[in-house]
Amino acid sequence: MKIVNFSHPLTKKQMQQVAAITGQEVEEIIEVSSQIDPNDSLSPQIEKMLDLTNFSIGDWQTLPILINLPALNVSAAVMLAHLHGRMGYSSSAKCKRCRNVGPLAWTDGLFPCGITATTRSRCGVVPLRSS
Repeated sequence: MKIVNFSHPLTKKQMQQVAAITGQEVEEIIEVSSQIDPNDSLSPQIEKMLDLTNFSIGDWQTLPILINLPALNVSAAVMLAHLHGRMGYSSSAKCKRCRNVGPLAWTDGLFPCGITATTRSRCGVVPLRSS
């Protein structure tokens, strides 16, 4: 599985937790800066961030990918809309109740969610279709 990280760097322990929960080995972590320019339109900036992964439309639709969304809520919302367009469907992950488990939070023990440095839960890692 590949992790695309648009947020704060993940620790080795967090990567191990993701692998344990998903049952898949983390084969690659793609780090993409999510810094935005508030004076420019947001949507093109998010599109550029997603382009930096070098994934094709087919990759977005078939590869096992976990995405750690940007910490900025508006960036995360716009990114989800762009991902829906690239994937052709909305992610099946729904964060109903996040609970903290060490440095990560998990929804019902199934879907990973990132948390901020202050440990406030937010849905930050979205599981996408895995092959």
